[in-house]
Amino acid sequence: MKQPHIIRLHGPWQFSPASTASETRVKLPGDWGTVCSGNVPCTLTRFFNSPTGLEANEKVELVFENVPVEGSVTLNERPICSLSGQQADARAEITGQLKLRNEIKIEVMQFGSVEAETPEIRLEII
Repeated sequence: MKQPHIIRLHGPWQFSPASTASETRVKLPGDWGTVCSGNVPCTLTRFFNSPTGLEANEKVELVFENVPVEGSVTLNERPICSLSGQQADARAEITGQLKLRNEIKIEVMQFGSVEAETPEIRLEII
C-alpha cells in the first residue's frame, strides 16, 4: 500500500476566546496547553491552500491525532467531524469540499490536558 503524502497544518492559527472579540495568532501544535487552558469555549481557525497535482484516484483526508479538545470542526463553513475526548482522534475525507483557499475552524467546548503524544492536525493525500 502506498504511503500517504502528509501536509502538517502547523504554524499560525487564529485563536478567539468566546468571551472577547479579539483574535490572537498562536502556533500549533506547540501552544495547545497555554492557548486553550482556561479559555473555553473558544475558536481556532486556520487557512490553507488546496493541494495541487491531485490524481483522479487520490483523496484528501483531514486528520486529527491526539487533539486534546471536545468540539466541532468545519471546513469552509460546512461541518465535517466532531472531536470528543481528552486525546481525540478523527479523520474526515474532504476531497470534494476543497476550494482554492480553505478555512478550518475548530469550535472548542472543552479542553483536556496535553499528554505525552504531541497533538497534530494534518492533511493526508491517499
